[in-house]
Amino acid sequence: MRNVAVFKGASAVFSIKARHIKHEPGDAEAQGEGLSTRGARTRFSSSGLITFFKLVVEREARREIDHAEPLVWFVVLFISGIAAYFAVPQEPNVTTMVVTVCVLAITCYGVRTRGTAFAIVSALLALQLGFTVATGHTFIIGHTMLQKPVTVMIEGTVSTVEVRENGAKRIILSDVTSVGRDRGVVPDKVRLLLPSKRLVISPGERVRLRASLKPPPGPVLPGGYDFGRDLYFKGIGATGFSLGEPEKLADFATHSSKIPLIVSRWRADIAARVRTAFLARDDPRGAGIATALLVGERGGIGPETRQSLARSGLAHILAISGLHMALVVTCVIIAARALLAVFASIAVQLPTRSLAIAVGLFSGFVYFLLSGGSVSATRAFVMVTIVALAMLLGRRAFSVRNVALAAMGLLVIKPNWITGPGFQMSFAATLMLVVFASYLLNRPPSPLQQRPAYGAFLHGLGKYIAALAVTSVLAGLATGLFAAFHFYRIAPLGLFANLGGIPIFSAVVMPFGFLSMLAMPFGLEAIPLRAMAFGIDAIMWISDDLARRTLAVGNTGRLAFTPFLLVATAAVLFCILKSRLRFAVLLAFLLGLIFLGDRTDPSVMISEDGKTVAVRHENGLVVSGIRSGKFEVANWRSALGFPPEDGDNKDGIVRKPSCDSWGCAFSSQNLVIAHVKHPAAFRDDCNRADVVVSRLSAPGYCHDQALVIDRKSLASGGSHALYIRETWNGDQSSLKVERAIPAIKRPWHHHYLNDEINTGG
Repeated sequence: MRNVAVFKGASAVFSIKARHIKHEPGDAEAQGEGLSTRGARTRFSSSGLITFFKLVVEREARREIDHAEPLVWFVVLFISGIAAYFAVPQEPNVTTMVVTVCVLAITCYGVRTRGTAFAIVSALLALQLGFTVATGHTFIIGHTMLQKPVTVMIEGTVSTVEVRENGAKRIILSDVTSVGRDRGVVPDKVRLLLPSKRLVISPGERVRLRASLKPPPGPVLPGGYDFGRDLYFKGIGATGFSLGEPEKLADFATHSSKIPLIVSRWRADIAARVRTAFLARDDPRGAGIATALLVGERGGIGPETRQSLARSGLAHILAISGLHMALVVTCVIIAARALLAVFASIAVQLPTRSLAIAVGLFSGFVYFLLSGGSVSATRAFVMVTIVALAMLLGRRAFSVRNVALAAMGLLVIKPNWITGPGFQMSFAATLMLVVFASYLLNRPPSPLQQRPAYGAFLHGLGKYIAALAVTSVLAGLATGLFAAFHFYRIAPLGLFANLGGIPIFSAVVMPFGFLSMLAMPFGLEAIPLRAMAFGIDAIMWISDDLARRTLAVGNTGRLAFTPFLLVATAAVLFCILKSRLRFAVLLAFLLGLIFLGDRTDPSVMISEDGKTVAVRHENGLVVSGIRSGKFEVANWRSALGFPPEDGDNKDGIVRKPSCDSWGCAFSSQNLVIAHVKHPAAFRDDCNRADVVVSRLSAPGYCHDQALVIDRKSLASGGSHALYIRETWNGDQSSLKVERAIPAIKRPWHHHYLNDEINTGG
């Protein structure tokens, strides 16, 4: 039956040929018509070939419809609706969205017996439902954000405490109120840096301090990741630092009824004991990695360590994800089942397997609470829960359906996670691995063979290494695209790093780290933490060595958005399609790969505060104000594809322009750019420069003489990028200006000035 459609297609080709070949009497006439007959045969053979492929596509489409999982497609369209919400330029009306969902739901019920109409309306309902969920989520969590920088005395409750590598602390204050004459100017939740290294502060304490606050920052480069949007959905309305040590007003007992504060203090206590054990052996780097693995606190990891792990391809171990959760839950399940098997009466009368799974799931929940609820940890716990329930109910544990359920469950609660690299990379790797696991499970089992003990051991070791290599390659391919898009880098030696580091991580680091938490109530955590430190040192040795080897080849620069979207969509469709149509999307995948690097880089980049300006040259950047914009310059360099700066590669990457005490001057492609730092410099620079950039307000006459990006422009549009294009003869140059913040403001951009205010000053 599989060849029926093929036979029909071949018959169609033959019948078309036969029907259009003319058989008329007369040899001479037949010879005279020979050329035209061959032309008709060729022409109608092509038509028959098209018919043949059409029949094949129809057959595969019917097969796809018969084997498709409606829930998976519903979730895909639901996620697409959420993505569409963040892509629209203007905030939609919540009431309109809800009414539209209700109308589509009623229509879907009315056409439930009509196959095609029901499918179309269901697809529209899924899209609109995702769009509405995202709209409603933004509406519900709406909060005020700081409008302009202020220095103010505030009071608040410490929600979280994150210890940095240098000993400083970054805290989040909730229930914030301003004190004195500035009452009411601050948002309810702020994030602060406490420079004091000696200060001891814990979650739950009520403090008073004087702080320098500023609005949340936007993208470093137009089109880049929006940090302000991330802070908005976390409820944080301002960032800044403390001026002096805070004054403690109340102890934790006053707020002991708040469970999140209890969990935060629990996490802080564990992190403090881990740091104490590592610092006793003078290992601050190991302390930062250990606290990240055990309680999800990554503030103690220095930039050099982050860069090393990112370049080598081991950065994923810092985020509590499926690997961490699976190791913890698996160890607990094995230990619980072994313990229950010791008691014969329990092993006979009770379902020890189900009890062990329940105990393991509870341990995963505790570990999830300790992790701080990050995107990867939440996804991992939801996936572990679904897998555990599937095992208890006797259903398939690894399937695309379970991945879809986990994704939908998370995005219903936190739709904004779809914009973050954590969600995208986590689910891309999970989807790829689940598809591969499903393929292996569907294969017929290999015949059993008798092997000696050493042969069985070698066979098992070979299977483990092969599985580790395959999973590393698949996960690397799945996450590499998103890493290149968001972080402008890949890890070409990631396979070797994972082959060397993951066995140490799985056999030494995580098991002994978990044992250390179990030993903490007895004060015996130092012993397992010593073994954990040994494993961390071994992993970092591998990471540092491979990072040095990939220094000059890991940077990709910015990727073009449309080809990236095409590649990502094709990859998802390849994973969820059931028929051979999945191979057709490979054409779209390859087409997107071809144009991924087809981008236009900006010639001039301006930071949001106007203190840092960079001009692109062939061998690097010329930068003004690098001291105040190190973070921006590092991101610009990566976005443009320049090698990362390190001790061996500083010369030629960042240069200094011609500067004096009033400002700096650049030249790029026949244009002169002036960075004005003093008001007295405007008169000369506005006459001589083509572009004037300043964090000050430029005088009115300057706007008539040059392109001006000043305080008002930056307050409205955030960071800027200028694209300079020369004409064909090189005599003239045209300018294109891009702003990070659009003219129509979304809720997370409301602290930026409107264009009317900008132009009216």
